[in-house]
Amino acid sequence: MTKETAATDLRDRIVAVLEGLWPEIHKEILTRFPSVLAVSYKRYLSSAVPQTQMQTLIDLYETGLRLAGIIGLAKMTDSHAVTAKLPQLSHPSMGAWNELNRALACVLPSESAFASLQRTFDEKNISEIIKARNNIAHGNELSELKARSWLEPQKVQLREWLTRLWQRLQLRIFLVVNSEYDGLVMRNDARALEGESAVLPTFLLNSKYPLSPERHIYYRQRHHRRPWWRLIHLQYSSRVTSSIAGAHLSVLRQNPMKWLINGFGRG
Repeated sequence: MTKETAATDLRDRIVAVLEGLWPEIHKEILTRFPSVLAVSYKRYLSSAVPQTQMQTLIDLYETGLRLAGIIGLAKMTDSHAVTAKLPQLSHPSMGAWNELNRALACVLPSESAFASLQRTFDEKNISEIIKARNNIAHGNELSELKARSWLEPQKVQLREWLTRLWQRLQLRIFLVVNSEYDGLVMRNDARALEGESAVLPTFLLNSKYPLSPERHIYYRQRHHRRPWWRLIHLQYSSRVTSSIAGAHLSVLRQNPMKWLINGFGRG
């Protein structure tokens, strides 16, 4: 057996294993993925009309790009390549998020939560998705036949992307709703932004320092070498906030879920 044949055989075996795991992956997307992805995925599954299904599939990818970009901005270093993209977010498009993420990928560590998300995207397919989004936005008529034809190969691409997310996503987003000191540690009541259910799971999180209970969003990322979670506040540098109108960022304090789903300037 040649090296090429062995590599092909190994890939086929991995694909077969992942195909067998799909029912479990599908269930975990709906119950354990960050809510912004789980809710978008459920909308896609609930769409019966091909044109609507195409739109919700595009929305799911855009939600993934926004989530990666928002987390990437929280860890952004002072980079002209990134800050040059920020004005586009005052009226963000799917292409603007994709361009921002490309810039972030050049400056953020490969082990970051952003990089884990960004690596799941197939750049060629994202370009196809953006092209379809732009065609719809520019008023091109979309027949049922055209939508069905477009969806057929995209369903395979979608399953592959979601499987990569399932393999690599080590991320939990939550809101701190109350924080009290018990004499030893800070005890924080938190609501997990996970799954498609309208009822957000609650849990207790201990921390050395107080976490803001003012509905700020946090995310936990499993450290790539150690078995504990790294807690990071979604906070933004003055360069970010000066490039985007404050009214857009204020939505974060009013309704974090809406802010994450809608992105800057859409809340």
